[in-house]
Amino acid sequence: MSGFGTAHNPVIGSPGLAVIAPTFNEVDHIARLVCGIGTLANVGMAAYLFPWNSDWVPAALAGIAVSSVWLYVLTSVFTWTQPGRR
Repeated sequence: MSGFGTAHNPVIGSPGLAVIAPTFNEVDHIARLVCGIGTLANVGMAAYLFPWNSDWVPAALAGIAVSSVWLYVLTSVFTWTQPGRR
């Protein structure tokens, strides 16, 4: 697992058990990518719907809904799945 650091887990207390976690840099890049895709989905949906309606509010709400669902789904994948199942 290149790029992943191991750290002693003080809660368990056994030096034989190590926690494998991504470095901050890797997590930061993944978070920026996921949020960037959500932002593009938001703007894309709003830009697609705006010409059909003279009011910007429905287009903005649709964009917000799309990006909210995207971020919820990806957050659930990265937060609630077991590390080996991703």
